[in-house]
Amino acid sequence: MHPLPTVLTTRFTAATLLGFTALLVAGCTTPLTPSHTQAPTAISPCLAQMPSASGAIKYGYGEGLNLAQAKQQAYRDIAEQLGVQVDSNLRLMSQKIDTQVSQQFHSEINTRASAQLNDLKVVCLKQHQRLITVSLSYDLRPLHQQVADTLVEQWLSQPSHLTINGPSVLTQSPFTTDLQQSVYGQGPPQHITVGLENRNGWHLTVNEHRWRLRAEQLRYVLHWAALHKPGIKLQAKDVQGRPLPLQIFAGTEFRLHSQAAASGYLHILGIYEHGGIDILRQDIDNPNQGALQIPATGIFEAATLPGSNKTTDVYLALTTDKPLGYYPLLAQTLSEGITGDNFSHLITAIKKHSRVVNTVVMTISQ
Repeated sequence: MHPLPTVLTTRFTAATLLGFTALLVAGCTTPLTPSHTQAPTAISPCLAQMPSASGAIKYGYGEGLNLAQAKQQAYRDIAEQLGVQVDSNLRLMSQKIDTQVSQQFHSEINTRASAQLNDLKVVCLKQHQRLITVSLSYDLRPLHQQVADTLVEQWLSQPSHLTINGPSVLTQSPFTTDLQQSVYGQGPPQHITVGLENRNGWHLTVNEHRWRLRAEQLRYVLHWAALHKPGIKLQAKDVQGRPLPLQIFAGTEFRLHSQAAASGYLHILGIYEHGGIDILRQDIDNPNQGALQIPATGIFEAATLPGSNKTTDVYLALTTDKPLGYYPLLAQTLSEGITGDNFSHLITAIKKHSRVVNTVVMTISQ
């Protein structure tokens, strides 16, 4: 049996404002207007209040006998503006133009309608006469620019200095570097606290504000190398023992190889994009006696999450002075996985209790 380091789970949930399920099961591309229902004689409030579209933010309006029909029409309105052709059951779409999602990840809009819906926000939802009306927005600005514009609008100035508090893997990421540059000005100094939550999907928190993250944005806001403490080696190698690149294809077979120069108890962890954590090995005494191969027999096989063309797995090798059970907070977080707001607890516990740490970040593509 070949162990798989990635536990495959779905990333989407019906508990979002956008009602993914209702939209995806809608079989009609044009909302129906039965003969006994007359169209409104006045402009609906949602249409009247809809902001003018800017180059970076697109708005769509829809109406129908139910919420699913109204959202479907609003979604199609935005899709046409983006140059995206939606098929009759809204399950797939083909890209007609390249859209810059962020300055770090020049990727196309996801080719699955359900993933696209993650980025839509409800601007207005009202009943007008006998119809449900809704307006949605889609933001094309890079993530750091969305955050910067929100903060500057709140502060009414651009700070001359920005202090960023939070877990080091967030505060030392490319995202925070870009954010610093975007908000810089001549105003009073400001400070923010950044965090990461896993509640029906990943969310970046900046003070009281929240942004839902796509997979490529999650990779953008995290810098796992910030955890490194010298004294241990960790490599991914193919079945012939050759080092693998950090970007591999699904189906690639590999093993992890670790060697610690310091005494203590060695632990090997796998942290996956959906928030799951595997303790691949733990409490290996005197790890400095030689190299360790994981798994000792068998192989790992790289895999992506369902519905995703690219997935990132993170592997950590760390040593502690005592067995893992002596550190209740660390042991509990590892057993639970990353859920809710416990991400900062995990990073704090790793930094506090580990003597040496090394990481391997592998991006797996279809």
